[in-house]
Amino acid sequence: MVSQDQYPFLVTFPYFEAPGIFSGEPVHNSNGAKTNRFWIRGGSPYYSFDELLPKVVSDLNAYSIFPESKADIPAFCKMISKIAHSFTVAKLGLSGFTPFLNSIIIDNQLDHCMHYIGSLNSDEPASNSLHELSFLDFNNVNAIFVRVRLLCKLGTPTYVVAVGTKK
Repeated sequence: MVSQDQYPFLVTFPYFEAPGIFSGEPVHNSNGAKTNRFWIRGGSPYYSFDELLPKVVSDLNAYSIFPESKADIPAFCKMISKIAHSFTVAKLGLSGFTPFLNSIIIDNQLDHCMHYIGSLNSDEPASNSLHELSFLDFNNVNAIFVRVRLLCKLGTPTYVVAVGTKK
């Protein structure tokens, strides 16, 4: 057994392609919540990950250890949708836009979520902020886009979410 303050953990975020809405393809051409690439970093609340692993290996008198990471992509997509939708409601009000994400958030229908959710597909520098939310403007697409970046201090990916259209 390893004490909780020494247990290494992995922070895992999926990378996605750009939201399908950018390409102008119909929403039904999008296939479920999926990815084939992850951003994974080791973490510990008290040590740098590079210092922690050798310490735990030594303390356990082990040859090596392999922390595991799991990702629930549908749950992640639903969470990102809720964050982007809530941000938009806070800024524009419930009547300020026609939402795209209700079926994802309320009905758990993730069949076409990649039409609305995407990410930047490259590593980004860490930020001083814990989280970042803002509107993005893409002149060639008639939609409200929200930029969502969680745990920015770790250099995590940025997500782009099409939340709806302005009324």
